[in-house]
Amino acid sequence: MTTHAQADSSFLSPAEVLANIAHELRQPLSNIESIAYYLSMVLPQGDGRAQSELARIRALVDQSGAILTQGLRRAGYPLPLISASNGESYEASSQECDVFDARQLCLVLE
Repeated sequence: MTTHAQADSSFLSPAEVLANIAHELRQPLSNIESIAYYLSMVLPQGDGRAQSELARIRALVDQSGAILTQGLRRAGYPLPLISASNGESYEASSQECDVFDARQLCLVLE
């Protein structure tokens, strides 16, 4: 007997399965990033060890997001486009947008 989720997954391409996994992983990454940001604001700036560990956490979150983006790109899954104020569009990547937002909403900051 197959479950509803198993039946639905049989209709998804490997790229779509990967996209769903990436989507589900980005939410906890976003939460971890937010917690690290909050802790960096409330912990004393003079606590070098704590600030160093928070920087390490943020770097690992960035690395994880980049791995997810690279996996999607290699699987041929189309990444969202972001529009700049000059009218040009760019493929979203960890450099141009917040890849941890589960909906992949991107902002271009100038």
